[in-house]
Amino acid sequence: MTGGPARVWAAGVARGFCVGAADLVPGVSGATVAVALGIYERLVAAIRGFDLGLAGRLLRLDVPGAARAVDAGFLLPLAAGVVVAAAFFTRVVSLADLMETHRIAMQSFFFGLVVGALGVLLREAGRGRALRWSNLAAVAGGAAAGWGLAAAVPASTPETAWFVFLAGALASAAMILPGVSGAYVLVLLKKYAYVLAALGRFDLAVLVPFGLGVAAGLALLSRVLGWLLGRYRQPTLFALAGLVAGSLWSLWPFRAAVDGRFGPAWPDAFEMVNVLLAAAGLALVAALHLASRSRA
Repeated sequence: MTGGPARVWAAGVARGFCVGAADLVPGVSGATVAVALGIYERLVAAIRGFDLGLAGRLLRLDVPGAARAVDAGFLLPLAAGVVVAAAFFTRVVSLADLMETHRIAMQSFFFGLVVGALGVLLREAGRGRALRWSNLAAVAGGAAAGWGLAAAVPASTPETAWFVFLAGALASAAMILPGVSGAYVLVLLKKYAYVLAALGRFDLAVLVPFGLGVAAGLALLSRVLGWLLGRYRQPTLFALAGLVAGSLWSLWPFRAAVDGRFGPAWPDAFEMVNVLLAAAGLALVAALHLASRSRA
């Protein structure tokens, strides 16, 4: 019995570490990893618990009720893992540097991982019901949105507090929407290196407005998604699968100059190490999904 809670916490921190690491990589969504881990819908439900009802419980000092409202036993270790990942990959090992020095290898692994998560999401969406044209339309719409975001052109942006808040709100989509990379959103907004540097030196002048933006974005998106999953679960899951599929455009490891811009291209040859890394990402998702199903 004494080891039970410790194992639960360790597993939760490990999941949070995976989600947090993914959130730091441009093109990869932490929500995609949550899908692979089998915790996506529980995560959305837990985030939805942060509302005025929770504030009332806290004011009444109803701590057990507040903990139940936000599924604290699930969310706290997960959040701890995200924080550990953010600290580790900004202060110990720089993911930004790895993406610069070993871009093809890193993106090969993450490409395989996201393909695996796409398979998990499609399997979950199609379970138990016949496929309808509306579901195919949802996949197509999600894919178009994902591709549009991946193909967007970065712009020059200010470093004022209000814009950092807005960047945090938009980047929070990575924790809610599979296929939407918050790190990539920050790249588009010219705030990726800026925010990671602030994390590394713990610059509160940047982190406070960014964190408030993330909180606001999560509060809004979790409610919208919770409503959609509750009423239109299958088409919503298919649309999310489309988002993941569209995001693969930005993760394809091989690039070439086309019309003055670098875009995805078919390589002359595939190096075996990159193929193996992509296969490892796919295998990791399969293993995580099987593990989550066996615990269910």
